[in-house]
Amino acid sequence: MHFPILEQTLRSNAEYENTLTAIQDSINTDSVVPEQLTPFFIYTIWKDLGTDVVIITPDEAQASKLFSQVKIWANDSDLILVFPESDSLTYERTKPEPSVTQNRLQLLSILTETRNSPKLIIASASSLQQKTLDKRLFVKLAHSITIDSKLSMADQIKRLLDSGYLSTPTVNSPGFFNKRGGILDLFSPQNETPHRIEFYGNNVDNIRSFDSETQMSVNSIDKITVCPANETLLFAANNESKIKLLDDLNFSNCKESIRARFINEITSIKNKLQFDEINFYSTILCDGYLLDYINPNSKIIFYRPSEIQEQVKNLESHYSELRQLKIDRGEIPLNFPNLHH
Repeated sequence: MHFPILEQTLRSNAEYENTLTAIQDSINTDSVVPEQLTPFFIYTIWKDLGTDVVIITPDEAQASKLFSQVKIWANDSDLILVFPESDSLTYERTKPEPSVTQNRLQLLSILTETRNSPKLIIASASSLQQKTLDKRLFVKLAHSITIDSKLSMADQIKRLLDSGYLSTPTVNSPGFFNKRGGILDLFSPQNETPHRIEFYGNNVDNIRSFDSETQMSVNSIDKITVCPANETLLFAANNESKIKLLDDLNFSNCKESIRARFINEITSIKNKLQFDEINFYSTILCDGYLLDYINPNSKIIFYRPSEIQEQVKNLESHYSELRQLKIDRGEIPLNFPNLHH
């Protein structure tokens, strides 16, 4: 939907001009977005700035609502993105919802691409505080596969394992792969469909998309991009400082059964053996945040800044209290890293 007359009227408004100038003068601004016609106001500001814009909201509900409303006004809705909050909670042994992980990785993948089109990114205060894969590691592991390229099946599988992919008999969801002779099926999170790669020796002979339900090939393509499959990767443990953090954990407050569980998991991390609750170690293995992926020339708008400030305080207090509670109960080691170690 596009309303040029409304855009022209808004641009002639003095308050709009003042707000636009304030945002242009500073990367970080506490300018308050007007409550009336907020989605249209944000959309027009973004178009006039001509650069990436990040809208920070107090919570995920407001981020999702704003995302849906702004997209109504936009012809270029593919450039309007929302970064969902991970449901894998810090200090909790919860497995993230695959669709949420996929959506988060899709956005991170877009932000690492070299496209010049300005993007509008909407994120809650909580999603900004949640750790994710370090940007440098994301870029290192992301790669393209093209027809006729020199590539061995063994090297590609190693790269998939380093990137958090899991082997499965049938590939029907993101983050999985399967090898059958000279054929490699894989489903990268930033793609809407899985792909089937046929090797001829150490050459890529054919690439096709396929239907995840019927497993039937659909279209032949020349190139695909493969991004990491998870935000918490065993590959990150190649860093000696992370191994030291794991080795130095103090279990004096933990029962033997808890200590044994940690030791088994730490051994798995060192040996690059995947396990279901790897995301529990995000405070150790993850070094990235969404803002690390944002173009340094981006503009940041705080939507309801006083509510954001209050929410950030509450989140910091919550995580601090939860960590101490877990320590007191002997569920995590005494020196288990905090959220922003």
